[in-house]
Amino acid sequence: MTTLLKIFKNAWICQLDSGRVKPVFGDLHISDGTIQQVVPKDFKISLPEKSTILKDSNQSVSDLGGRVLTLPLVNFHDHFYSRLAKGLPLSGPQNNFLQILENLWWKLDR
Repeated sequence: MTTLLKIFKNAWICQLDSGRVKPVFGDLHISDGTIQQVVPKDFKISLPEKSTILKDSNQSVSDLGGRVLTLPLVNFHDHFYSRLAKGLPLSGPQNNFLQILENLWWKLDR
């Protein structure tokens, strides 16, 4: 049985190192659902090519053009704007989630 090698080129690869996210720019090689190799590259000289996918019988190559890859089951979701709300003058109680929505976020959204 032939194994398909998937190569993702020119991506920011978010690796975990001692509980911290360590982004590395480069190429990611995957075979049988397992990361085989991370090939670091200098992002300053690796100009993103037009996003392409090349396939042959044993290899699939995708140029991600500087996009971000994360490990499965890692949530990098963030509410950056909530950091900007610190120190805003608030009116009304903030004792539970609904009150926070009503007296802060929904007012800001309006």
